[in-house]
Amino acid sequence: MKKNNPKYIKFRRKRIQKVQKKEEKTPKSHKKEKTLGSLEEKKSRRKDSRSLEEKRNNPKSPEENKERLQKVQEEKIEEKKDSQEVHKERKEEIIQKVQKNRRKDSRKSRRKEGNNPKSPQK
Repeated sequence: MKKNNPKYIKFRRKRIQKVQKKEEKTPKSHKKEKTLGSLEEKKSRRKDSRSLEEKRNNPKSPEENKERLQKVQEEKIEEKKDSQEVHKERKEEIIQKVQKNRRKDSRKSRRKEGNNPKSPQK
């Protein structure tokens, strides 16, 4: 649209009014609120980092670590078994489809050879 177009001018005026309304609605103390929130977040982050350092300094007992590792290994083994079963099922389905297609192909080839009574004889 050209800038001199009356529709465009109307559109621009409405947009400017919307922006002005938004500016009026937002409080001027908004920046102060953000800074207070950011300070609180910084404090919470510091606490988190302190707790992480404590965890590094005081690791869990080796027994707990062993138990956790065993659980993880068992889960991995179960996932492998599941994936193998799914793979086997898919493989069987594919084999069945291929066998059906072979049967159809053999029937078609027999017809082409001349065993089909419907085809006109030469």
